[in-house]
Amino acid sequence: METKPSAPPLPVVFADPNNETEREIAEHLANEILRAVEKMAPQIKAIFDATEAATQQLDSLGRESSARSVTSYVLASAYPMFKEVARLATYSERIRGDLNLSDPELRSFQSRVREAYRSEHMDVFRTGTHPAVDVRCGLESYNSGRSLESKYFTIEPMSMLDAFQGYGYDHSAEEDGCLAPVFWQGFHERSAKHEYFDRLIREWRNSYASPGRALRVLDIGTGSCTSILKLKPRFPEGTHIYGCDICPEILVRGLDVLKTNDVLANLVVCDAQDLPYKDGAFDVVVNFGSMDQMPDRQRAMDEIIRVLAPNGLGICRDQQFIPAKHTRVTNAWFNNLKVIWGQPPPDNLVGDRVTNLKTEWISKMHFVTSFLKK
Repeated sequence: METKPSAPPLPVVFADPNNETEREIAEHLANEILRAVEKMAPQIKAIFDATEAATQQLDSLGRESSARSVTSYVLASAYPMFKEVARLATYSERIRGDLNLSDPELRSFQSRVREAYRSEHMDVFRTGTHPAVDVRCGLESYNSGRSLESKYFTIEPMSMLDAFQGYGYDHSAEEDGCLAPVFWQGFHERSAKHEYFDRLIREWRNSYASPGRALRVLDIGTGSCTSILKLKPRFPEGTHIYGCDICPEILVRGLDVLKTNDVLANLVVCDAQDLPYKDGAFDVVVNFGSMDQMPDRQRAMDEIIRVLAPNGLGICRDQQFIPAKHTRVTNAWFNNLKVIWGQPPPDNLVGDRVTNLKTEWISKMHFVTSFLKK
């Protein structure tokens, strides 16, 4: 049986990013790759848009077999190009991450974060945990497994969203001027999403008794930390925000995003199915867009509920692909991918440990499940 060769590992290009000449070479390469990717992504989107229009016209003429043929050919031809664009974007981010780790400003920012959160470390993290420092992001790592870096190189990317989101190009970043997914924009309504979260958090804050300390918010699967930027204004000044992700390479981008925006948040590397935090440590726990990728969703939900304080707010925002709601090309795209789509809202995972359980669909694909811990 013929086996598909695995993608090569990320090459090591620059041995000494502290060398000014080599640093300039690295920055130039990373920037040029990113500029090229930003030009190519809209071109890929144009192919999908044209194919959508053509197949809809063929369907209206009763030429369904032709529409299917066009869809199959275009997707089969465009997908390798799409995958290579994603790989290039990822390589640009790896170069940028290596440079950031040698940046004195980033190291100084990390020291500020450590100092700001030092006093409550023992109140938040489980006793007996002994983290290592992950050299790829300089953060404490409680993860005994391997990085999810392999996801972006050894299996098919799940969509343009997931191909880019791990290295800073998630759908939240559309509003921050980052590269948007090439055909994702029509699938979610940003204004509806933000209005719903604002109302959800506002209603919770009005009924939540003060814990007698700063509020603590945990963002699970925080990735490039754009979600932390969105969360911070929704809570009182002085709220302590924590974030975690299993992939150190992603958190390098997150550190840079936080530094650029001067937002302090305690970040660690860990597995969402085995969080290093104490029971009841957080007033709010959010998980935006990664529950459907958890190998064991029940364990992940158990951990969310475990680390929530009584009457604490849990929020899971995720997606479920429903073919009937989309066009022929979009349906074919998702049906051909090796993905974990189609996961229903996690209502059945919470048991009798919560109250106020509700799920709202905020777009064609995105739902929000929220609850309060008993």
